Amino acid sequence: MSNEEEARLGISVVYLKSMRSNISLPPNSVYTLLIDYPVESSVGFPVNSGKNGMDTINLLSLIGDAYEKIYASPNYFGVWGHAIGSLVLESVYVNHDKKLITLEVGS
Repeated sequence: MSNEEEARLGISVVYLKSMRSNISLPPNSVYTLLIDYPVESSVGFPVNSGKNGMDTINLLSLIGDAYEKIYASPNYFGVWGHAIGSLVLESVYVNHDKKLITLEVGS
């Protein structure tokens, strides 16, 4: 095992100080990740928390995967106005009662 690690983040430095909370999805739960920007109609993706639950880092990775799927078929999803590289994830909101994950995304 190497003594070196790397985390590729792509997060604007103005948001680093505000990243103080940890999202925790309980084990064996299925949530819906709702993406509504920049697409014509909201798109829902299932998020399975797995047997150990899910933390912020793993959730951020799944959000990135969802955006990659959307941008792989931009006409199908009705992507408008922005390249994927210009998007900034500003906030992630989790409603545990509704099992719903929503995002605040800017450009």
